[in-house]
Amino acid sequence: MDKSKQLELILSYIKDHKYAERKDIDNLLWDILSDLLDEKQKKAGINYLISELRRNGKIINDGSDTRPRWILSEQP
Repeated sequence: MDKSKQLELILSYIKDHKYAERKDIDNLLWDILSDLLDEKQKKAGINYLISELRRNGKIINDGSDTRPRWILSEQP
């Protein structure tokens, strides 16, 4: 699955559930990511996807730094 589809999957999950914690996003994407990646690489890949959504203003952290809770941004 390409990156854009993974990003859309995260956004769709948050839209449907109102928010997503890191464990929710891990559960959502873990089996979709390549089996060639080890655990550390999968975690880094998910971090990258979350960071990209945050940098692009699509999601914001409504939780804390240690327990992020991602919600959709109010921006159009």
